[in-house]
Amino acid sequence: MVTFFSKIPWATAALVAAVSLSCSSGEQVVINERMFLREGETLVPKGGGCLWVKLPGSGSASFANGDISVQVGAEGDAFVVRVFSGQQLLQSRSYDAAWLRSGQVDEFDVTTQASALYVLRYWGGTCANLDASSPEMAF
Repeated sequence: MVTFFSKIPWATAALVAAVSLSCSSGEQVVINERMFLREGETLVPKGGGCLWVKLPGSGSASFANGDISVQVGAEGDAFVVRVFSGQQLLQSRSYDAAWLRSGQVDEFDVTTQASALYVLRYWGGTCANLDASSPEMAF
């Protein structure tokens, strides 16, 4: 099962977190995610969460905020992130269990069709504090 927790609401977001995954045995991993809107030199928090996923597995959740949407979920031995603006795929990332245990952070930028610049961060480990003043929000 994928479990998603979010304390920072996505503005005008539609959150679909009812996800069913295969009941096969596997490794439970934690994925933290953060989304920021870049306004000049400032990163404005726009969302975040923590997910528990069993790998290998299958299933997904989708999140939308204006002209950006993010689809996340388990696909076989990896946790996959796809970022869209409208129907256009802006970025696709795949993280295996070893990477999620490594402590590394993957940060990438996407520019939407409306020219908004978003910064997204993904990492594993344990669920991080979602308080906007926490170090996980500032990196």
